[in-house]
Amino acid sequence: MHRNISEAKKIDIKLWFTDLDGSFAVEGIIPTENRNEAIKFLESHPERKIVIGSGRAPSSTMSVVINAGLEKYVHENKIHISGYNGGLTYLNNKIIHNQPFSSKVSEDLQIVAYNKNIIATFYGKNKLFQGRHSEQSELYTNFLNMPLEYFAINLSEDMYMAEFVKPHNVSLQELRKIVISPENEKLINAYSFTTPFRDVDQNMVFFQTNPKGVNKALAVRAYIDALNLKPENVLVSGDAPNDVSSLNVEGVTSIIFKSKYNAEIIPKVTNPETFLASEPSNGAWKEIADKIIKY
Repeated sequence: MHRNISEAKKIDIKLWFTDLDGSFAVEGIIPTENRNEAIKFLESHPERKIVIGSGRAPSSTMSVVINAGLEKYVHENKIHISGYNGGLTYLNNKIIHNQPFSSKVSEDLQIVAYNKNIIATFYGKNKLFQGRHSEQSELYTNFLNMPLEYFAINLSEDMYMAEFVKPHNVSLQELRKIVISPENEKLINAYSFTTPFRDVDQNMVFFQTNPKGVNKALAVRAYIDALNLKPENVLVSGDAPNDVSSLNVEGVTSIIFKSKYNAEIIPKVTNPETFLASEPSNGAWKEIADKIIKY
């Protein structure tokens, strides 16, 4: 049974690994209070760092950081970014982990989505496809309405993550069965699937897919190793199914923010040093500063 954050003890946190959307940012914007608490944490000790670990592309996360006025902490190597659920991870502006799909895996995944009439969006970088592009030239390509022949000639080894979406009233179990069906058993061994999300507001379910073994826990461990940290000096915070792996990294202290995913993810987080906090829009970052971080 996880405890309320009011029961936490003060810890000398050197690295704070946090999810972005629903954890640090709210609807794509970092609230002023969260920003101020992040600055307070970073400026309290020269060795303290924040990692923003997201399913987003790194440049997409960076745009949120810049809009919040935190860009200088990136240049000072105090804020670092891990994108695609750990598939592309940076430290001091250098890549410390880089694991895209292979071309063959991308092809298998695309064809399955096409045949099953599932919206499949693939995320990569530096490739010009017939998709919607961000200003940073990352790829956001939806293959649902493209001819099957298109797949064979437009594969890329720079694909880091895929997202499956099934609109309308379909259960999480149904979506998973559609993609990981008996005839596609090989997918189970090729990909790392997150727990499916349910977006109640839009009446759809979706889940994110990475190359096998890629998840946010991989990113947390990469930073612990690269910075020569002890897990007990690491704080991990998140709110959604793709945060479960990082929240369960052995030895870290974990924070689960209040969210619509709580009923789904809380039973899956087995880390004994896990605490429950308020919503990020309702004082959660100040709670963490007051109850957990040793200043």
